Amino acid sequence: MPENDLSVSWLLIIITPIIFVVLYMLFLKWTARKGKALRGAVYISTPFLVFAVRELMNLLLGGNNSGWVIVALLVLVGVSLYIQYRTAGEMKLRKTLTSFLRLTFFVFVILYIMLLLSTVAAGALNV
Repeated sequence: MPENDLSVSWLLIIITPIIFVVLYMLFLKWTARKGKALRGAVYISTPFLVFAVRELMNLLLGGNNSGWVIVALLVLVGVSLYIQYRTAGEMKLRKTLTSFLRLTFFVFVILYIMLLLSTVAAGALNV
């Protein structure tokens, strides 16, 4: 992996939480409601978070781990569809998409934190 690609990876990894905070502050200023601001920031920053997790996996595990991220996203789509069907009895595209984005954000934030801590620990131990 060339050095330039590594710096772009770290830039994406570092900037992802900043994107979320800036979006939250902008939405809060725009809507003046915390719940709406949080949802807007979650919806827009989720793709950045997915790419940051993919980059962390690539840095920590080596190689290209995009397949695992795609599998995780497909599982989350299935879970969202199942929850939508069980709760509403029908599947509405908009509700399924919003629940998918919220669930994806929640799962990938946990993965982001775990992988970031693992990457920092591996770097500190020079493994």
